[in-house]
Amino acid sequence: MAQRPKRPRREKKSDHFISPDAKAAESKLHASLAPMDRLANTMDQRWGIDRLVELVSPETAAKYGSAIGRLNEAVRAADGDQVLHLAKVCMRGLSAMNDEATAAGAQPSPLLGEYRLDDGFHIGIVEDAQAWKPIAAERPELTIFSLREIAVMLKPAETVTQIKDRFPGAEVKSTKLSTKFFNEGGDAIPF
Repeated sequence: MAQRPKRPRREKKSDHFISPDAKAAESKLHASLAPMDRLANTMDQRWGIDRLVELVSPETAAKYGSAIGRLNEAVRAADGDQVLHLAKVCMRGLSAMNDEATAAGAQPSPLLGEYRLDDGFHIGIVEDAQAWKPIAAERPELTIFSLREIAVMLKPAETVTQIKDRFPGAEVKSTKLSTKFFNEGGDAIPF
């Protein structure tokens, strides 16, 4: 299978605490990608990650791939006006592919959710474990988890639950903890 062009990901330069030195043009460029990111994520959840292009005609897929390629070039060139223009083109392309897939009778993904980490780890979440077999046959790249399995895995992680209770909005970014960190006493977080 040919490598699909990857759509550019928006850097969250609008957060002035994280990126106080971002120039206006750089902030414009990344903010221009925000609506496209949101629409692309919606389509990924509806159809499956990067699956919508597989559900349309080769001509439609090629047009979208070309637009994504040009958008990537504009991002690399830091051409904010072109990024804005091409983000709109790609959004129209996503909407057109959604309409074409729907008209062709394609069925949305049966998954409750799907996520792929940068390292390639790709999961799908199903409500009931019985639903995994047909999905696994069609989508062998996925590691499928049921909601029950997720609950069973998270239940013993009391520290994670306590952190999320104590710090609303906290997000698990990594589970790799340094032995040295714990040997030196770790953080003083009063639970």
